[in-house]
Amino acid sequence: MRVAVEGTANAGVLVASTVRIKTETDVESEGFELDGTISSIDTTGSTFVLRGVTVDYSGSVTFRDGTITDLAVGKRVDVDGTLSTDGTRVLATRIRFRT
Repeated sequence: MRVAVEGTANAGVLVASTVRIKTETDVESEGFELDGTISSIDTTGSTFVLRGVTVDYSGSVTFRDGTITDLAVGKRVDVDGTLSTDGTRVLATRIRFRT
C-alpha cells in the first residue's frame, strides 16, 4: 500500500499531520514531492541527497527561482519528480529554490 504523508520532521522522525492512501493511478499521475536542504551533491553524477533520498537531475528539469549552478549543499529546495525504474532515486522534473 502506498500513502501520502504530510508533516514535519523532528529529530529525524516524520511527525505526520495528514496520511492519505494512494492508488497506483495516483502514484503514476502525481509522482513524488520532496522538500528540504541538500545534504550532499555529486555534480559529476548529477545527483544530490535530500532527506536521505537521492535526487537525479540529469534529465529534463525545470528550475524555478534559480539555476542548475545554484545547486549546493545547504540550499533549500522543493523537488517534483518520478521514481526511477529500479526504485533507488527520484528523477527530478522540477526543482524550486527556497529562501
